[in-house]
Amino acid sequence: MRMSTSNIILMVILLPISIFIGMNLGQELPAISILLVLGLMGFVAWILLSNKQGARITGPALADAMALNVPAGKARIYVMRKGFVGGKQGMNIGIDDAVSGQMRSGYFMMADVEPGDHIITARMNKQSEKTRETKSITLEAGQLVLVDVGLEMGMVRMKPFFVATFDQPEIRNALRSLKMIAWLEGGPVEMRRD
Repeated sequence: MRMSTSNIILMVILLPISIFIGMNLGQELPAISILLVLGLMGFVAWILLSNKQGARITGPALADAMALNVPAGKARIYVMRKGFVGGKQGMNIGIDDAVSGQMRSGYFMMADVEPGDHIITARMNKQSEKTRETKSITLEAGQLVLVDVGLEMGMVRMKPFFVATFDQPEIRNALRSLKMIAWLEGGPVEMRRD
């Protein structure tokens, strides 16, 4: 999670003010406080229940992904998400408009692609298309990359950011603690949710 200095300052100022107002409002108008809490709980449920993450991958497909063996004439992209903030909300991920999926924190997806330039996109599930962030990656045949998608916190919304690594031991170590999931659209049949 990243947070700008201005957002930290605003949080330090606004959080105590919000707590003070909430405590006073709760004591004087308990019915409004209950309605606000119920509305907030409904909003969180709406976000979490709209997740549509792909099926979990096990067996030979997982073993192939963990071995980091790139098929001949191809390149391989791993996309992972780790972290606590916003971890249960789905993040929509795409590669070149060829594959797309959604994942929560603690998971990764993999795609074998043609060598060349590729665009990886990410946005939180319930945010508009205007909030989509992109990362351009150029890969040669036999090359692989791990793209870690994190969240930068703002006062109103979360913004995805990308950190790419090409170091195989680092990639292997990062994937070891994650679960692999299928793409929702595109990708090989054995790697898709039906």
